[in-house]
Amino acid sequence: QLNIIFSKYEVIVKILIIIFYLLLNLFAAGGEKIKVFILAGQSNMVGKAKISLLEHQCNDMRTKKRFAHFTNGGKWVQRDDVYIAFRKNKGKLSIGNFAAKGCIGPEYDLGHALGDYYKEEVLLIKVAWGGRSLVKDFRPPSSGGPGKNYKMMIQEVQESLMDRKNISTKLNKEYEISGFFWFHGWNDMIDQKATSEYTKNLTNLIIDIRNDFKTPLLPVVIVGMGVNANDADSKILNFREQQKAVLKNKEFIGNVLYLDTVKYWDLEAHKVFKKGWREHFKEWQKVGSDYAYHYYGSPLILSDIGRGMAELMIKLGKSK
Repeated sequence: QLNIIFSKYEVIVKILIIIFYLLLNLFAAGGEKIKVFILAGQSNMVGKAKISLLEHQCNDMRTKKRFAHFTNGGKWVQRDDVYIAFRKNKGKLSIGNFAAKGCIGPEYDLGHALGDYYKEEVLLIKVAWGGRSLVKDFRPPSSGGPGKNYKMMIQEVQESLMDRKNISTKLNKEYEISGFFWFHGWNDMIDQKATSEYTKNLTNLIIDIRNDFKTPLLPVVIVGMGVNANDADSKILNFREQQKAVLKNKEFIGNVLYLDTVKYWDLEAHKVFKKGWREHFKEWQKVGSDYAYHYYGSPLILSDIGRGMAELMIKLGKSK
């Protein structure tokens, strides 16, 4: 009987030791896997909203409340739980280093929204270049590519993932690619042939990205072209339909969503631009910093788009 009792205790001790080491490994790895999101596209994903305009809008009564979470004690908020890699610049999510010079894009408020939602660390990898088409530059392998920027996109994502522990010691653990954002279109929209191929090429892009990163149901958010909102011409309207048509693919039901950005268009900036931004430059400086195809270089528009992107991605994550 004593032998049986000791034998039982021995089994229990062994089980407890196994549990102990499993827990030890879990805590050593930092718990949950890092949430990695890929931000791809052209100039609007790069970000063309002037920081100088954002500074004004952070104090403007019309927009002050909207940007309250961007600053703390007169300084830009720097996240300790959200990191970003954009070309050679890598580090904590902040303002000033992760868009075009002196600008921000959708990444800042997108990062805030994702960071507030996920308890795990978030890593944003932005792979975007201005003036690039899907029909040629980002052309996916299944469309007869790959194009130069498609290859660069895959390479930069892989390099950033390999280098993540150098971005922060908090990222020195396992990761999962949790989502893909696509903010793109102008160069294909202005070319009739490229527009006619856009649905097919974007469908192939999603399929090929999933294959390359071995994530068959990778959640994808397509950012619709909201330029000129309800004043858009027939080319833009047709292009929007080409973007939306991707959702008809049965494989994409429940894992690909389209973000309608028309609702984020700043009508005040639109009004000033239409009546002549040069003639009303002082007024223009309070609402815009670029042309319509760059969403007026408006931090308000691009931040709203960024938050909308995050909200749809979170919705896809819940659905998954």
